[in-house]
Amino acid sequence: HATAVTDNPAHQGMYGILEVCITGIIICTLTALSVICSGVWSNGNTGVVLSFDAFRSTWGPFGIVILAIAVVLFTFSSYLGFYVEFRTCVEYLFGEKLMKGLKWIYFILPILSVTMEVEQVWDIADMAVGFIVIPNMIAILLLSPKFFEIFHGYLTELKQKKS
Repeated sequence: HATAVTDNPAHQGMYGILEVCITGIIICTLTALSVICSGVWSNGNTGVVLSFDAFRSTWGPFGIVILAIAVVLFTFSSYLGFYVEFRTCVEYLFGEKLMKGLKWIYFILPILSVTMEVEQVWDIADMAVGFIVIPNMIAILLLSPKFFEIFHGYLTELKQKKS
């Protein structure tokens, strides 16, 4: 959402909050309930395999197809989202000179990750997120007065529209 062109950044931020609520609360809760209610939680599997077991036991082959499509879409959209975020961060900190290398890294990493252990892939992902989080947290702290100014203006605008 940070790269969106919008008249009102607070309104755009509300879309971001809605996305977090949908994915973090609704989808994760439904997945957890599927795992618990299907009884597969004690079969020894973990992660996405456990989710596949739950959907298979409840919905049969149809559940596997639905979950597979959801996993592919989530993975692809997350990967693109992280690319945009990482690109924006690198471009802001270092300028255009590193953009070509960044594109190659993002192209090669999925190919290399197929040959790696899952723990290695997560370690690389965690490091990449760490590189993004540190400058973002600094920026959030420095821009927090501006955020509150925009947010209070947005709330005032909403109250005026209701009146």
